[in-house]
Amino acid sequence: MEALGATTATTSAGYGTTTSRTTPPACQPDAGSACDDCESEWCCSTRLPCYDDPVCACADHALDTCTAAAGSNASAVGACWSRFANVGTVEGARVACLVAWCQQACTIP
Repeated sequence: MEALGATTATTSAGYGTTTSRTTPPACQPDAGSACDDCESEWCCSTRLPCYDDPVCACADHALDTCTAAAGSNASAVGACWSRFANVGTVEGARVACLVAWCQQACTIP
């Protein structure tokens, strides 16, 4: 039985074979946000543990507040991301994935 809001996608595992996977609701693209879309596609394995960890979830909220206050000041935005990455290993892994796959979409300096 699928979780509410989950979708099952069929992906190619090689020529002539397919596999099915269920995408958790928190990793589906969120319309209107290029960063959320990218993170959902490429960094789900680091996004979900952050939402499941109360410290990371709180730090994520602080990151959102910090980047909103920083506006277009790249130095201030970079400081926000740096503080978030240094909170702990879960946060650091999430930022490492975002920098590797979604740096432009998430406007990470």
